[in-house]
Amino acid sequence: MAEYKYLTVSLTNKEIEHIFSKIIIDSNDPLGKCWIWSSTIRKRGYGRVRYRSHTESIHRLIYAWLIAPIPRGRYGDIPTLDHMCENPPCCNPFHLRLVSNWENGMRGNSVAAINARKTHCLRGHLLPIEPNDCTGKQRVCKICAAEYRKSHSEKAREYMRQYQQDHRDALLIYIHAYYRNHREVLLEHKREYRRTHKHQGPS
Repeated sequence: MAEYKYLTVSLTNKEIEHIFSKIIIDSNDPLGKCWIWSSTIRKRGYGRVRYRSHTESIHRLIYAWLIAPIPRGRYGDIPTLDHMCENPPCCNPFHLRLVSNWENGMRGNSVAAINARKTHCLRGHLLPIEPNDCTGKQRVCKICAAEYRKSHSEKAREYMRQYQQDHRDALLIYIHAYYRNHREVLLEHKREYRRTHKHQGPS
């Protein structure tokens, strides 16, 4: 496995003063409430700042400075920095936590995340904790699945009965018509068969 590249931060007094001049901190509860970045904001609400000729997310920079260096990248087994306060402009390091990409995604509002948080199906039945479908990726309600299989099998049996009935009638109609049109030929075949097998007993 390739080694991680880390964001490490060491701020000078001038850089600290510049950065914190753009952060709104509640003096009555500096560690409990969000530190709001009031400068440049990305489309998704995350603050950004220039640091040593590079653009960095402000919450990542503050975390790397006050808590610990952060692995760079967003794929594979590289952890990501998650806002536990769910407030993107916040850069309070006590509101941030390094988590796996999967855990970070499950805290979001994607379809997969919403489904993963569900505890009951649409009919109110309790969903299994672990994936239980044929692919091993989804949680399927056992009660609804059993009811569906029962209903589907009954409909399938009824369809087959009706199909056989319809085709049996059509086959009988065809046989009767064929017999009427080829009666003499069939009778001759029948007589020839009897003559051929008249003196042959069972083997």
